[in-house]
Amino acid sequence: MKLYQLLPSALLIIALTACQTAAALPPNNSAAQVSSTTAEGLNVGMSAPDFSAKLINGSIVSLRSLRGKVVLLNFWATWCAPCKSEMPTLQTLEDRYKVLGFVVLAIDNREDASTIAPFLQTRALTFNVALDPNGTVNDRYTVRQYPTSYLIGRDGSILARQFGPFEPVALDSSLSQWLNVQFF
Repeated sequence: MKLYQLLPSALLIIALTACQTAAALPPNNSAAQVSSTTAEGLNVGMSAPDFSAKLINGSIVSLRSLRGKVVLLNFWATWCAPCKSEMPTLQTLEDRYKVLGFVVLAIDNREDASTIAPFLQTRALTFNVALDPNGTVNDRYTVRQYPTSYLIGRDGSILARQFGPFEPVALDSSLSQWLNVQFF
């Protein structure tokens, strides 16, 4: 079955109000760098723009380094209520599908590690969280509301995008299809 045939049933959108971008958040020291490719009008089927960013643990990750895996790129912030509510689901899905090559990479918008670390610890969240202190990665992916997510295929192409929170059952079902999970 072709990917484009799966997309209509891939992700169901919940009609929830998502957090809007805070207009005047102060920039911080740059911890994220984006490739020169423009991302205006990112759509399913396009190549996801590469970037590198500092993880909360201090190491550097790039989207290119995750090729060969299915990546859920989740743009969020600690002040965003819908973001907070979907985080446990993202952790559960990464735990379930990690052995099949699925990873969550959450890109926090304009907050520092001292704000994010306690948030992650109190919720027992262990997936990778990258810092985007100047909003460069958020801008590259044209993020205008939170949460916003892109599902990136093993080849680096955009499989799906979601504006607002995921419906957990639909996301789980979609991931099992993209990861070729066989249920008996």
